[in-house]
Amino acid sequence: MPDIFINSYIGMNDKPGTRIASGGATGGYTVRMAYAEVASGLSDLCLCLGVEKCNDCYDENLR
Repeated sequence: MPDIFINSYIGMNDKPGTRIASGGATGGYTVRMAYAEVASGLSDLCLCLGVEKCNDCYDENLR
C-alpha cells in the first residue's frame, strides 16, 4: 500500500487516515469526504493527497 509510505515520509505515522478508491471519481469523492469530516466536527483540518500509481504495467525491457 503506497499510502503507508507517504504517511511515514510526511511524518504522520500515528495520525488517523482514510484510503479512498472510487474509480474515476476518487479526487472528487476525497474532497467530499474531507468536507464532511470537517462539517461534522470530527476534524478541524483535513489533508487530501492524491497519487497516481502507474508502474503496474511498466516493463523495463521495453526501453
